[in-house]
Amino acid sequence: MNRIEEPSKEESLDNCLNSEQFPDPILISSQEDSVKYSSRVLDYLRQKMKNHNKSNEKKVSLGDLIGEFRFGAKLNTNDASRVVRGLSYVNQFLGQSDDDNFSKAKKETLNNNLNFDFEDIDDLYIEKYEKIHSEW
Repeated sequence: MNRIEEPSKEESLDNCLNSEQFPDPILISSQEDSVKYSSRVLDYLRQKMKNHNKSNEKKVSLGDLIGEFRFGAKLNTNDASRVVRGLSYVNQFLGQSDDDNFSKAKKETLNNNLNFDFEDIDDLYIEKYEKIHSEW
């Protein structure tokens, strides 16, 4: 009796990355969802920043990554969720832009529980804050 080997997690992800098999993202439908998913995105961007800054001389800030994420998410075309689009811009900003940048962003959404979407970037609580300089 021949035993059929199950695909590895990586192979399973690769198999579902085409648009026909990629799972539909969860659409944010409440303020509670907005807070929960905003926190997930910020945690993930913070981790990407730390990983990048450990191994690169050119440091980036969380604000830099938030700005890139927001920019990419605003430019959504119908080929992916706004989260995938935002992460692909973050990856490109970090110098990870290769031919599979878009596929990498799709994998990241699945691996990090970020497979959700929203109508408008302002549905999330993710802002690029800048320090206000005031004189008294």
